[in-house]
Amino acid sequence: MSNDTAVTLSDPVLNGPYDPPTRYFDGRIDLVTQIETGEVSIVDFKSTDHAQPQTVTWDQLHVYALGYQELTGTGADVVEIRNLDETGTSERDAVRNARLSEVRHRILLAGEAVRQNRLPRHHDWVHACNTCDLVGLCRTRLSSSGAHND
Repeated sequence: MSNDTAVTLSDPVLNGPYDPPTRYFDGRIDLVTQIETGEVSIVDFKSTDHAQPQTVTWDQLHVYALGYQELTGTGADVVEIRNLDETGTSERDAVRNARLSEVRHRILLAGEAVRQNRLPRHHDWVHACNTCDLVGLCRTRLSSSGAHND
């Protein structure tokens, strides 16, 4: 039995419900808990402080919040990053409808770009290429001398 949950997205920019085949998002929420205020929190544990860019983590948590809302019919109140390194720092942010709408819109646009095979590469090697898992599809990695072959 699959644990995949279908998520239906709609967006006013795309004029209402998006109707192509159902999309499945594969991911696991580390923790959903009720915090001391009685609010529902979605938590992502990180092994080190800033294991990935923080904006990516906040977006990830809001994607989880969208999925949680779709799965349960109720929304989470806050999202949290809890670092498991020696600092043990935590950060918490309220789930805002505007942020959920923005993340939902970006998901829809990304899906549309993939469906239309509209994935242009950067004209030059940019910082993002250093950490891109798919860089090998559009160019070779930088050598130790800093040169690369396109």
